[in-house]
Amino acid sequence: MHASGEQGRVAGTASRWLGPMVQVVVGLLALAVLAVMVWALPRGFDITDEGFYLLNFRYPAEYEASFSTFHLIVARMLGLANASVFTTRAVGLGAAVFGAVVFGLSLAAWLRATTTTGARRWASQPGLAVCFVLLGSLLVFSIFPRAISYNGITSLSLLLSAAAVLSALRRGPLAATWQLLGIGFVLGIDVFVKASSAALLFGGAVVVLAWYWRSFGWQVLLRTAVLLGLGLALGLGLYFVVVEPLGLWHRNFVQEMTALQSQGRYGMADLLPKYISSAFRTLLFLVFPLGPVVAVLVGLAWWWPRRVPAAWHRLAVLAIGGGMGTFLLMEALRRRWYSNAISNGLETLPLLLALVVITALVMAALAVQPKSRETPATSGPAALAQQWPVGLWLLSLPLLAAAGTINDLRLNLLVDMAPWFGLLLILVSQVRLALLPAWVPAAMLLVPASYAAEQTIWGVLWTPYNLAATMAAQTEPLHAAGVTGPLQVDPATSAFITQLEKLLAAGGFRPGDPLLAFYDLPGVVYLCGGVSPGAAWYFPGRDARNCHALDITAQPLRKACILLNQPMGNELKACLHKHGLAFPENYRLVGTVLSSYQSEHRQIQVYAPQDASSRPN
Repeated sequence: MHASGEQGRVAGTASRWLGPMVQVVVGLLALAVLAVMVWALPRGFDITDEGFYLLNFRYPAEYEASFSTFHLIVARMLGLANASVFTTRAVGLGAAVFGAVVFGLSLAAWLRATTTTGARRWASQPGLAVCFVLLGSLLVFSIFPRAISYNGITSLSLLLSAAAVLSALRRGPLAATWQLLGIGFVLGIDVFVKASSAALLFGGAVVVLAWYWRSFGWQVLLRTAVLLGLGLALGLGLYFVVVEPLGLWHRNFVQEMTALQSQGRYGMADLLPKYISSAFRTLLFLVFPLGPVVAVLVGLAWWWPRRVPAAWHRLAVLAIGGGMGTFLLMEALRRRWYSNAISNGLETLPLLLALVVITALVMAALAVQPKSRETPATSGPAALAQQWPVGLWLLSLPLLAAAGTINDLRLNLLVDMAPWFGLLLILVSQVRLALLPAWVPAAMLLVPASYAAEQTIWGVLWTPYNLAATMAAQTEPLHAAGVTGPLQVDPATSAFITQLEKLLAAGGFRPGDPLLAFYDLPGVVYLCGGVSPGAAWYFPGRDARNCHALDITAQPLRKACILLNQPMGNELKACLHKHGLAFPENYRLVGTVLSSYQSEHRQIQVYAPQDASSRPN
C-alpha cells in the first residue's frame, strides 16, 4: 500500500502550514471584495430595479398595495423611508455581511462539534468559515443592484434561520429554545417579502430538525413544533403591529393577487417549464465541458492512494493537471467565464455547481479506499455520517429561496450561494490527508473562493448592473432634485438627468408632483423627485397592470407630466382618458432627451398638460 507512515508525517506537516495559508488567502480575498464594494457605494445608479426599490422606500403609503411588502419593512420597520442611495446600498451590503458572519460562525461551531481530525481541523476555523461563506454571499452583487431589496431580505432570513438550525442541532432539542424561536421569527417576517420562499425554507428547517431529533420521542418533536410556531406567530405579529394592520394587509394582498393572476407569468404552469429548461441546460453543461474534468478527477481520486508509485506522483500531477488546466483555460477564454453571469451566458452557476459536484464525488471516491491510520473521530452530538443530511439541506437552500422567481434559475440561484460554500466546507472537512496530498483540500477551497471574488469584483467594476458605463467612469457628482446624500454618475448620465429636469421644469413639474413614466423608468422618477402614481414601475406590454395602478392611486393625475420612450398602447390611452387625462390631445410636447442608458428605446419625450404653466426653478 502506498500510504506509508512517512507520507502521513509529510501530509501532517503540509497541513500545519497550508491551513493558515488558506485562511489568510481567503481572508484577503474577502477583504478585497469588501473594499471594492465600499468604494463603489456612492457610484453609479440603475434607473430600473434600484430606482424601483428607492421609490418604494420613499413613498411607502403610495405603494402599500403590493404583493411583496419588502419596501414597507424597510421603510417602517428599519426606518429607511428617506434613506439616500448610499445608505440603502450600505444596508444591503451590511445585511449580506451580517448574515454571512452569523451563518459562518454557526457552521464552524457545528463542524468543530462533529469532526476533529485531518483537514477538518482547519476547514472548521471560524475565520475561514466566515470569510469563505461571505464570498458566496457577496456573489449577488456581481449581477444585481446593490441597494437592499426583497432578495437581500430573503437572503438574510435564509442565513439567520440556517444558522439557528445548525446551532439547534449542536445544542440538542432541549437546549435550543431561542434558536427555534428565532427560526420561526425571521421566516415569519419573510412571509411578507417572498411567501413562497419563506414557506419552503421553514419546511426545510422542520424536515432537518425532525430527521436529527426523531429518536427523542414525540414529546420533544411536539415541543419543537410549538416553539417554531410561536416564533412564526411573533414574526407575523410584529409585522402587523409595526408595518401594517392585518385587515389592511389582507385587503391589499387579495387585491394584488387578483391583479397579478390576471396577468399570468407567475403560475406554476408558467414557471415550471422555465425551471426545467434551466435545469436541463445546467446538466448539459456538467456533461460538457465539465464532464471530462469530473471523470478525470474522480477517477484519479479513486486510483491515487494505492495504484500510483511514489516516483510517479509529481509527473502524474504535472501531466494530468497541465492537460486539464489547458483545456479549462481555453474554455474559460472562449466562453468568457471571467465575466459575470449576465455576460458569460449564465454559466457562473453551473461552474459553481460543478465544483460542488466534483468535490462531493472526490470524497465519495475516497470513501471506498482502505482506512488509514487517520481514523475519523467525533466529539460532538452528531455522528460523522450524519453530516450528509445537513449537506443535502444546504444544497437545497438556494433552490428553496429562488422558488417563485420568473428569472432563469441559473441567475437567481446566485443570490444565495453562501449555503453552497458552507457545503464545500463540510465536504473538504472530510478529506483524509493520509490518502491525498494536503494541497488538495486547499485547492478545493481556494478555487471557488478565488472565482467568487473575481466574479464579484468583475461584475461591480466592469459590468455593473444596468449602468451606462463602468464603475470607474462614475465621477460626476449628481445634484438632482430627488438625490439625497453622495451620488456620482458618469458624465453622460449627469447631462441626461440635468437636461431632463430642465424640460420637466419647463412643463410646470415640481419635485413632489406626480410623474407618469412610460416605460421602465422608475429611477428617472426618483432622481427628478417625482411620485410615480400607484406603482413605482410601469412596464411595457402590461397595460392592464398599469391601469390597475392608476385606479388605486390618490395622486392628482391631471397635473402629472408624462415621460414616454415608446408608443403608448390603446388600452393605456383609454385608461388615462377614464381618469381625465386626454392624451395626447390635451398635452403638449415640451421636448425630447436621449437617455444615456443602453436600451432599445433611448429617446424620451416629455409631455406636460396644456394648462400647465412654465415657472422658473
